[in-house]
Order: sequence, then C-alpha cells, then structure tokens
Amino acid sequence: MKIFFYIEAFFPEPTGATHAAIRLARSLRAHGLQVTFMIDERGAGWDKGGKYEGFDVQSFTIGQSGKFRRLNGIVKALGFMRARRTGSDILHVHGGYYMSLLLAWLAKLLLGIKTVLKVTSDEWDTPDGVEQAKYGGITSHFYRALDGVVTMTDGLAQKCRNWGYAGQLVIIPNGVDCELFKPLGTVGKHAMRKKLGLDPEGRIIVYVGWMGYGKGTDVLFKSWSRLGAEFKGLRLLCVGNYHGDTDTPEKLANFLEEHGLDPGLAKHPELKCIGPVDNVHEYLQASDIFLFPSRREGFGTVQVEAMASGLPCVVNDLKGVSSDILPDPAVGFRIEGNDVEQISELVMRLLNDAALCDEVGLAARDRACCVYAHSVVTDQYVEFYRRLLND
Repeated sequence: MKIFFYIEAFFPEPTGATHAAIRLARSLRAHGLQVTFMIDERGAGWDKGGKYEGFDVQSFTIGQSGKFRRLNGIVKALGFMRARRTGSDILHVHGGYYMSLLLAWLAKLLLGIKTVLKVTSDEWDTPDGVEQAKYGGITSHFYRALDGVVTMTDGLAQKCRNWGYAGQLVIIPNGVDCELFKPLGTVGKHAMRKKLGLDPEGRIIVYVGWMGYGKGTDVLFKSWSRLGAEFKGLRLLCVGNYHGDTDTPEKLANFLEEHGLDPGLAKHPELKCIGPVDNVHEYLQASDIFLFPSRREGFGTVQVEAMASGLPCVVNDLKGVSSDILPDPAVGFRIEGNDVEQISELVMRLLNDAALCDEVGLAARDRACCVYAHSVVTDQYVEFYRRLLND
C-alpha cells in the first residue's frame, strides 16, 4: 500500500500539522506502508526533491501565486503520482483548501486514487470554513467527492455529518510518543531544569505553540500577570515561535499593550521565550503546569504531549475538541470562555496543592498512553486505509 501525503508546509519551516504528519509517516512505515511526501514549494530547499528521514519528498507550486504556476503544479503532481502508483494507493491531504481539494478531486477522477482529507483546524478546513473561503461553492463539490474524511475530535466530525458529508468519516486523534513524553519525577525534573539553563527551584507554567491572538496569548499573559501578584517568582515558559502580530519581542510588547496589558511583561525577568525547538518534551518535563488558552484548534497535539509528560493541564474549553481530550476534571481542566479569573483561581489551587498536581498529572498520563499512543492511533489509520481500498 502506498500513501501519498500532500501537505503545504514542510521542514525546515514546519507547522504543527507537519510534525503530526511526519510522526504518522514513521509509524505507518513501521507497519509496512510506503509513504511519499508531496509538499508546496517554499523556497529552493525541495525544488528538486530529495529525502527526509528516508521518505521521498517532492515539491510542487500548487499553493503559489499565479494561476499558471498553480495549474502547472497540479499537472506535475498528478504526473508524479501516476508514475509511482501501485494500484493500492491513497492520497492523504493534510489540511483542505481549494487547491489541495482540487488536487484530490483530480487524482480521484483521472487516476482512480482513493482520497482522504485530514481536517486540521475548526472553521478552516471543516465544511463551514471551506464554504466561506475563496471559491467555496466549487470547493464544497470537491469536498463531497472525497472518499474519506478524518477528524481528530467528535465535535469536528459532527460538523461534517450535519453538513451532509456522505463518504467514510472517522475520528482518529493525533498520536503521542509516550516513551519520549514522560514524567521524570522531582529529581529528574530538577536535573532537566539545570540542563536547560532554568532555575531548578520555583514553579513553572509552560505554554507550547505560536504566540498570537488565535492562540490566546493575551489570556495567557493576563492569567500569568494576575497569578504573579499572589505567587511570587512564578515563571512562564513559552516554547514555540512568534507569529504574525507578535513576531518579535517588540511586537509582542505592542500586542500586550493593545490588549490592556503592561508591555513590560514582554521583558519580565520571570518570562522565558524559547522559540521553536526539537526538544519540546524536555521543556514539558521541566515544568509544573501546562496552560493552553488557544481559541481555535483542530486538536492541539501539545495537550496530549503535556498529558503524557504527567502535567496537569488547564485549557480553554473548545466545544467538541477539548471535551474529547479532557472529558472530566480527573484528567485535566477545561475553562469555559477563557475566563481569566477562573484560570487564575484553578492554577493557584494547583500551585498550592502538590498532591492534586501529581494526582491529575498521573491520571492524564494514563489517558494519553491508553488513548493517544502512536501504536493505537496508527492501527486506526491502517484499518481505515484498508477499508477505503476495499470499498
């Protein structure tokens, strides 16, 4: 079985969807499936193709400006698949917009390849988001023609059902490596902090992701500022890149001021912004509480990574998303409407109750390893692919 993964962003400029795709590709390869990456051409890094971790990678100008360039990219992508198809092939599109869905439609129509869309973000590549976007009418036709749709939560699947999608629809979450993301215990945590150049004492709240309004950065800083007034020396660790309106420390300060916060927080001595890293697991292992006030997600893999690391999680309650991951307070906490007062009160309670932190963190890890482990998720994908090919 050969799986063609189409995804816009790729290394060295990955997104969360890129990381999820490469993790899935590794697991599928271990199950004997062949995965080939087809990516949008960004810069000259992959313009002639190549390999990444042993996977074939080829870029196309599908998402570039200019109608001729896009059409040329589509034609070349179809030729690429035609030359490499085996007869048991699936085009798995990670993230749906009008060009990627056009590619899927043409691959099914002209090459007879089964097509799958993985929904990556609510209101973007869910049917309602596609309908509202550019060329929404015709793109919706491409959407309905897909052989299968994968959503990561029940809420997003329900959107597809309500819209009337009639193909095979499954809920398969992103997976987590429970051997990499694991708690270290008190001694191990202090040692990890020393390794990362962090003060081994004190308490640390960690956030992972890009920084901007969509990720709730304003709520993150409002909550931390309020907590810091009562819990002296409370550190905030931000792991991930700046983005858009916060792409430099100076713009972050402007962003904070625009949202009624002290711009000086951007240079607060207890704030540490790490930037994008390859060792996210170590920063989670060095922390005490995971705070995730994101306003929109298709899933939010960092949540299950934090859970597997044994951290109690406090997240914005995204309907149909967060409830799948944290179904009850025994494994983590959902705050409706990103209420800063409730977030602050709950985090303060956790900071003052080490036993509660440990209890929730261990329960979270148990859930992560039982429900979201790579082996569990990959088995679901393999079964889904086989069902598509046999349909």
